Amino acid sequence: SAPGAALFFASYETGKTFFNKNISSPAGAQMAAATFAETMACLVRVPTEVVKQRMQTGVYTSMLVAVPDIIKKEGVMGLYSGFGITVMREIPF
Repeated sequence: SAPGAALFFASYETGKTFFNKNISSPAGAQMAAATFAETMACLVRVPTEVVKQRMQTGVYTSMLVAVPDIIKKEGVMGLYSGFGITVMREIPF
Protein backbone atom coordinates (compact mmCIF):
# COMPACT_ATOMS: atom_id res chain seq x y z
CA SER A 1 0.00 0.00 0.00
CA ALA A 2 2.75 2.47 0.93
CA PRO A 3 4.73 2.13 -2.35
CA GLY A 4 1.56 2.64 -4.40
CA ALA A 5 0.55 5.67 -2.33
CA ALA A 6 4.05 7.15 -2.57
CA LEU A 7 4.05 6.68 -6.34
CA PHE A 8 0.57 8.23 -6.54
CA PHE A 9 1.55 11.40 -4.69
CA ALA A 10 4.88 11.81 -6.46
CA SER A 11 3.17 11.32 -9.84
CA TYR A 12 0.30 13.62 -8.90
CA GLU A 13 2.62 16.50 -8.03
CA THR A 14 4.63 15.97 -11.21
CA GLY A 15 1.43 15.68 -13.21
CA LYS A 16 -0.03 18.87 -11.74
CA THR A 17 3.02 20.83 -12.84
CA PHE A 18 2.89 19.38 -16.35
CA PHE A 19 -0.88 19.55 -16.89
CA ASN A 20 -1.26 23.05 -15.43
CA LYS A 21 1.11 24.23 -18.17
CA ASN A 22 -0.66 22.30 -20.93
CA ILE A 23 -4.38 22.38 -20.05
CA SER A 24 -6.17 25.71 -19.76
CA SER A 25 -8.84 24.50 -17.32
CA PRO A 26 -7.57 24.15 -13.72
CA ALA A 27 -10.16 21.44 -13.02
CA GLY A 28 -9.17 19.60 -16.20
CA ALA A 29 -5.50 19.81 -15.22
CA GLN A 30 -6.24 18.34 -11.79
CA MET A 31 -8.34 15.55 -13.29
CA ALA A 32 -5.58 14.73 -15.76
CA ALA A 33 -2.96 14.76 -12.98
CA ALA A 34 -5.08 12.46 -10.81
CA THR A 35 -5.67 10.08 -13.74
CA PHE A 36 -1.95 10.00 -14.49
CA ALA A 37 -1.08 9.43 -10.82
CA GLU A 38 -3.62 6.64 -10.38
CA THR A 39 -2.32 4.91 -13.50
CA MET A 40 1.24 5.11 -12.13
CA ALA A 41 0.14 3.76 -8.73
CA CYS A 42 -1.52 0.81 -10.45
CA LEU A 43 1.87 -0.15 -11.88
CA VAL A 44 2.74 -1.21 -8.32
CA ARG A 45 -0.71 -2.15 -7.05
CA VAL A 46 -1.79 -4.58 -9.79
CA PRO A 47 1.14 -7.04 -9.63
CA THR A 48 0.76 -7.13 -5.85
CA GLU A 49 -2.95 -7.90 -6.20
CA VAL A 50 -2.37 -10.58 -8.84
CA VAL A 51 0.08 -12.43 -6.60
CA LYS A 52 -2.11 -11.94 -3.49
CA GLN A 53 -5.24 -13.24 -5.20
CA ARG A 54 -3.50 -16.30 -6.58
CA MET A 55 -2.08 -17.08 -3.17
CA GLN A 56 -5.52 -16.65 -1.57
CA THR A 57 -7.03 -19.13 -4.00
CA GLY A 58 -4.32 -21.67 -3.22
CA VAL A 59 -2.58 -21.57 -6.59
CA TYR A 60 0.66 -20.59 -4.84
CA THR A 61 1.87 -20.85 -1.27
CA SER A 62 4.63 -18.24 -1.45
CA MET A 63 5.32 -14.98 -3.21
CA LEU A 64 8.81 -16.27 -3.98
CA VAL A 65 7.25 -19.15 -5.91
CA ALA A 66 4.38 -17.16 -7.43
CA VAL A 67 6.27 -14.31 -9.10
CA PRO A 68 8.80 -16.37 -11.09
CA ASP A 69 6.16 -18.94 -12.04
CA ILE A 70 3.73 -16.30 -13.30
CA ILE A 71 6.51 -14.69 -15.34
CA LYS A 72 7.60 -18.08 -16.71
CA LYS A 73 4.07 -19.14 -17.71
CA GLU A 74 2.54 -15.80 -18.74
CA GLY A 75 5.44 -13.42 -19.20
CA VAL A 76 5.84 -10.19 -17.26
CA MET A 77 2.44 -9.06 -18.50
CA GLY A 78 0.91 -11.89 -16.46
CA LEU A 79 1.63 -9.79 -13.39
CA TYR A 80 -0.48 -7.05 -14.97
CA SER A 81 -3.53 -9.19 -15.64
CA GLY A 82 -6.52 -6.92 -15.09
CA PHE A 83 -4.48 -3.70 -15.24
CA GLY A 84 -6.85 -1.90 -17.61
CA ILE A 85 -10.01 -2.65 -15.68
CA THR A 86 -8.31 -1.78 -12.39
CA VAL A 87 -7.29 1.62 -13.75
CA MET A 88 -10.84 2.21 -15.00
CA ARG A 89 -12.18 1.34 -11.55
CA GLU A 90 -9.71 3.57 -9.70
CA ILE A 91 -9.81 6.72 -11.85
CA PRO A 92 -13.19 8.03 -10.68
CA PHE A 93 -11.89 8.05 -7.11
